[in-house]
Amino acid sequence: MADAQAYSASQNGLNLCQTIYFILTNGYPSGGKVIDARGMGGSALTCTGTPWNQGGTFVNVPSTILLPAGTIVIPQTWVLPSKTHLIGQGDNIAAGTTLKANTSFSSPMIQFGSVTGASEISVENLVLDGQGQTITGILNQYAGDYTYVDHVGLYKILGTGLSISATDSGPYSNINFDSVGYGGDAKSNVLINILGDTMKHAIGPPIYTVHIANQGYAVSDLTVIGAGNSAISGTYTIADDLTGIQLTDNTVGMYALGKSRNGGYSLFTTSPHAPSWASGTVQPTGTCTQGSIYSCTGSATSCGSKALWGCPVTSSGAWVPIS
Repeated sequence: MADAQAYSASQNGLNLCQTIYFILTNGYPSGGKVIDARGMGGSALTCTGTPWNQGGTFVNVPSTILLPAGTIVIPQTWVLPSKTHLIGQGDNIAAGTTLKANTSFSSPMIQFGSVTGASEISVENLVLDGQGQTITGILNQYAGDYTYVDHVGLYKILGTGLSISATDSGPYSNINFDSVGYGGDAKSNVLINILGDTMKHAIGPPIYTVHIANQGYAVSDLTVIGAGNSAISGTYTIADDLTGIQLTDNTVGMYALGKSRNGGYSLFTTSPHAPSWASGTVQPTGTCTQGSIYSCTGSATSCGSKALWGCPVTSSGAWVPIS
């Protein structure tokens, strides 16, 4: 383990990013090691460059970096190499670790990898503060296997909070959004415990906790587990451009979008406000969402002598037996 505070003192008070870069470029083992920067603070938390890039030379080595509590001001994107694990001291902006974009930021705050095939990158236990700018919080275009985000707060980010277009990445779990935009297209990704404060304000959009955008590319095998929103009029917990489904539920337990086939998509959700295939032992009653199907597995009497029920295009919105 390398003590970043000791290195900083020995080099006449380098800031956090300069210190980590110095460690990575001076006698650093090829297999990587833990860099403990938890003892650093004060003016050292205002960075120049990044921990992997000082003056144009990018260092591509594995590491586990323990960041200190407090606010770390960053002037440019932190591009994380493969096998980089960035760990803060908590996702509470008052007492944890906060990475704050400076006021002239115009690019993603954190980017996973720089080329296709990146892997084993993680960020956890910290807050990203965009200072009310239209920027991206975390961008993952390249990193797939063993890549994840956990316990990360996205604060005052008015662009895209989390943009994912890499394949086979995730899970992305315990993410708390102050404001979010929409993510990119993706395959085989899992989003877990996504909490959105997307109440409308004078600044207007964003108004989605999770937005599955249709931008002309293949989006499939996407699972959202535990999405929540304030459900204020004009906002959506999940907005799916591919199926046309827009959910305003306070919480959605699961939303699983499968592959495209014959112009449609396989879909399962626990929300009663989207077409679904449910089952039970008695005949369905009440209103239903158009396109839903119900399988009755009880006796002929309890099922009304019908095993399959559907919700057609009618003004009543009631279940009808399918013959």
